[in-house]
Amino acid sequence: MGIHILFKQALDGSIIVGDSHEYAPVNESANFDFGIEMHINDLILKEARRMMKLPDWRIQNYWAGYYAQTSDGGIFEHQIENKIYIATGIGGKGMTTAPGYSKKRIADIFEQ
Repeated sequence: MGIHILFKQALDGSIIVGDSHEYAPVNESANFDFGIEMHINDLILKEARRMMKLPDWRIQNYWAGYYAQTSDGGIFEHQIENKIYIATGIGGKGMTTAPGYSKKRIADIFEQ
């Protein structure tokens, strides 16, 4: 299930804990259901509790994200009339790479 443990502290002090990934070719994506797999979340939380002590482990929110990515692992970019900018493809590395990539890409757009 692509489970790995990530911790990120938000500005309000809360902790984001995650996550897991499932991958499929675009022609098989209809096989995914849109539900949240609680048994996977339970495995993540069990390991997270072993790694870190928090004063409160109550979960405020669960979420699931669905992302497109390129088959070669690269980034797909497309621009429409210098008004709409599309970028996707970080696939599974977003929490780590998206802030830096976004900062650079936005700077590139405004330099045009």
